[in-house]
Amino acid sequence: MKVEAHGRMVNGQTDLYALPADEEEHARLDTQHVMLQTALGGYLYPDPKRIEAALAPTPGRTTQILDVGSGAGVWTIQIAYQYPHAEVIGVDLVLPASDRPVPENCRFEADDVTLGMSHYHSAFDLVHCRAISHGVPDMEAFLDDIADTLRPGGVIVLVDGVMQLFREDKSLMDASESSFQKVLFHSYNALKSRGSGVDTCLLLQRMMEKNSKLKNLGYKEFFIPIGTWYDGDGTLEDRRRWHEMGELLRHDCHGFADALRPLLLGEGYKQEWVDEWIKEAHSELSENRVSGFMANTVVFIDLVVHRSVDGLYGCTSGPIERITKSPL
Repeated sequence: MKVEAHGRMVNGQTDLYALPADEEEHARLDTQHVMLQTALGGYLYPDPKRIEAALAPTPGRTTQILDVGSGAGVWTIQIAYQYPHAEVIGVDLVLPASDRPVPENCRFEADDVTLGMSHYHSAFDLVHCRAISHGVPDMEAFLDDIADTLRPGGVIVLVDGVMQLFREDKSLMDASESSFQKVLFHSYNALKSRGSGVDTCLLLQRMMEKNSKLKNLGYKEFFIPIGTWYDGDGTLEDRRRWHEMGELLRHDCHGFADALRPLLLGEGYKQEWVDEWIKEAHSELSENRVSGFMANTVVFIDLVVHRSVDGLYGCTSGPIERITKSPL
């Protein structure tokens, strides 16, 4: 169910996840998807060998994939096309637009996963979560619940972003340095006042390491520039890649600034203030005046399993192995 809030449509189930759930927001998420896929080298996931092994056909059962916080559904649909032997389920507070073609092995469900996922336990070979921290009040409990949805050999992939801007030296930017950062700063505080786990992106690695049900932690951190000011190593190919991601992120930021308006107004900020902040942010982004990065983290980890004497699978503790850490 969707309801109107300050000119945008939002989910009607919880005010914890405060971003819109309309066509304009879904178009923004499509842009974000292309940017993240470019950052991952064209893949839909990190560590392709690990994911492909988890999703390989297994005699006697159907491969199952769960996309938590599926949003516009673009990742869900693409992974279903890529793995036609798998059954793919996308879950979010609001269903995606019905005019998107969906393959036969893919379906969408409206559900609030923060209320519990016992109906999904021991069902999936891959669980993918993208940008869900805004709507999760207790991320550690949520991760523990997600771990229980995995089958033996299953993998969790979490992708999330820090709701702040970073300077060229990767230090945190002050709100006085950027109009867009000012919008992010006030929105961050508004989300925290609602009980959102918006800042847990910075803690995901530690939370995963603490969970005894999981092992073989992989972690990647991407600092993506806003716009085309960053040239990478200066080679033509590297410049092209960074400029492509930067332009996609700049477009995404335009949409994100607009998406945050209902949240800010709902928290009691004066409309003239909010509209002026967003107007200045759009001007700054359009003129490519933001020499800063946004940080995205990708965490991927396996379920720890053993075969017991009676032949049933169970969870056990095990050492953590950080197999990948590649800040860009």
